[in-house]
Amino acid sequence: MKIYIILLLTSICKAFHSFSLIKQRVLIKNQYKIKNNSFVKLKSHFNIVSSKITDKSILKKTLLDINKDFNIFDGPLMINSYNNNKIEVELSIKQDNYYDIGFVLEDNVYNMVTDLQYWNQSVPSDVFMELLIKQYTINSIYQSCQELGFYTEHITKDFDTGFTEIVISRYNT
Repeated sequence: MKIYIILLLTSICKAFHSFSLIKQRVLIKNQYKIKNNSFVKLKSHFNIVSSKITDKSILKKTLLDINKDFNIFDGPLMINSYNNNKIEVELSIKQDNYYDIGFVLEDNVYNMVTDLQYWNQSVPSDVFMELLIKQYTINSIYQSCQELGFYTEHITKDFDTGFTEIVISRYNT
């Protein structure tokens, strides 16, 4: 039995995470933190970008898929922002400028937290988050298929159209 999974990742990502809200949420969450479904004033320059990422091991694999040279550290640990403000995170990516990118677990979801003023990656933060969500979606599907007894024959990505085709098979016994 063969199954073809074709993803239009832009559509999946928009369903998985509303990117049009990132800028609005960053502006709001730059000053406030959601705690118990309410906003709490932050006394720092941290920006929190919401996601739907729920699996830490898939998140770590995805980060390494995006950049194999990332130094990823498991928390809990503290990361810095402007004026030496600190926040505790569950996972962090070290940046050369010592203002790291972190992931905070809130309501069973890993949200990215960093001081965007010190963003030190090869792509802007919104592009980074889009790449992260797309690759996380692929990795989640891949893992789910494996758990159901399928194996991957091949994955084809078309960067012009945004389509990703995953061909999986399973032998019936």
